[in-house]
Amino acid sequence: MYLEWKDYYINYGYLKTIIENIINKKPNSEKIFVKELEKSWIKYYNFASQLIDSALESDLNKNKLVDIFKINEFININQEGFRKIIKKHDKNSNYSLYPAWKWKIKSNTFEKLFPTIKKISKLYPRDEHLESKIDNSSFKRKSIKYWVEKKNIIPVICHIIPNLPIYV
Repeated sequence: MYLEWKDYYINYGYLKTIIENIINKKPNSEKIFVKELEKSWIKYYNFASQLIDSALESDLNKNKLVDIFKINEFININQEGFRKIIKKHDKNSNYSLYPAWKWKIKSNTFEKLFPTIKKISKLYPRDEHLESKIDNSSFKRKSIKYWVEKKNIIPVICHIIPNLPIYV
């Protein structure tokens, strides 16, 4: 967790306490849980959107990759927290929240960072000699494919672009 953003993370401990109340059949526990879960989501999502917007609008330089890593980590930690707390709720409750929350948990918020990453990629020097030698009309393609977890897509791209800028 990044301390400067600590107020915007999911309050997992508090939500877990409310689940204990659900298990102990305390009145209105379900209603309180859903209300607090929604409140946490709105707080997280608005802040994540604000971080992404500021990354898109700010002056771009190569050091922005560090900010993009931080934003990506923030998004992944929160989405995993929401997934786990909803799973814990559904396991201990008569009500299932996962079907209604699935689209939120699986949302690819990080994809909004791609335009910024592409702009940063343009800041790295390109090998002009290599570009002039490449015949785009005919070439033999050789590719190696790797599986990358969703949470690692941004870090992998950010590690690659200083060495191999994004070409379109």
